[in-house]
Amino acid sequence: HLNFDTAAATDFFDKAKGKEASFTGFIDTLLPDSILDPFVTGNIMGVAFLAVLLGAGLRSVISTNEQLRAPWEAFLTGGLRLFEGVITWIVKLTPLVVFGVIARSVGEFGFKNIAGLFSYTTFGLLGLALQTFVIYTLWQLFAGINPRRFWAAASVPVINALGVNSSLATLPLTLAALKKLEVSDESASMAACVGTNLNNDGILLYEMFAVLVVAQAIGAPYIGTAQLGIAALCIIATVGIAGIPEAGIISLAVILSTLKIPNQEVVLATLLTVDWILARMRSVTNVVADMTSAVALDALEKRTAA
Repeated sequence: HLNFDTAAATDFFDKAKGKEASFTGFIDTLLPDSILDPFVTGNIMGVAFLAVLLGAGLRSVISTNEQLRAPWEAFLTGGLRLFEGVITWIVKLTPLVVFGVIARSVGEFGFKNIAGLFSYTTFGLLGLALQTFVIYTLWQLFAGINPRRFWAAASVPVINALGVNSSLATLPLTLAALKKLEVSDESASMAACVGTNLNNDGILLYEMFAVLVVAQAIGAPYIGTAQLGIAALCIIATVGIAGIPEAGIISLAVILSTLKIPNQEVVLATLLTVDWILARMRSVTNVVADMTSAVALDALEKRTAA
């Protein structure tokens, strides 16, 4: 006897409306309708695309007029520090909001929703934990970083991500942890800043797991090469709409719509009953993925330079 909030599920599908998990859908998300559109709609991929164009344009202009370098660098650096400060305030306030939301949910519905989906939640958490604490540890060893040293630095952003459920809001702490690990600013910016929008391993793994579970539950399991196709769709959906609030569940709605899963609102409403648990582990996996990528990239850069 689960409490299905189909209204909330419908809202997520409304946010995902007009998007599809395909290469053309990814390109459509990447190219904004106007310069202001990505900022108004929260399309982080569009913002990143415009930032790349602006950076390339600045390099072209500065190469012909070196005097423009200092004012532009001061302007952009000042903007970066401003937004880092704002995000830091949000990080400090978010745990109080999360506490209130969870307390209200438990007080209103109790734990019966969690009990009804115990197996789904447990295996989802185990899968994310395996990726976070085993696979990434092997990558750290490969990069020549002592895992104990890595986790000593990563503990702060990981705990924060677990609390605020956002790898993007945790970015300032992630960059500080990478600096503690003596990772170069170039590697940290490339892997962490860009990775926060593109390298969403936690969301990707969750989507694949959720789709396979749902398919088995409705009696139409995907097997063999079909799973590879689903994996490709999940990769495109994860990259295409990264940065939208509750991106994991919204991109899952895109996948369900693309695959034409029956009773999509009920399915999503069922998964939403325990998503606040899995969402936090997704954020932890995303943060550790960004940090591990930065460490590995920095190690490769140093080996190449040597």
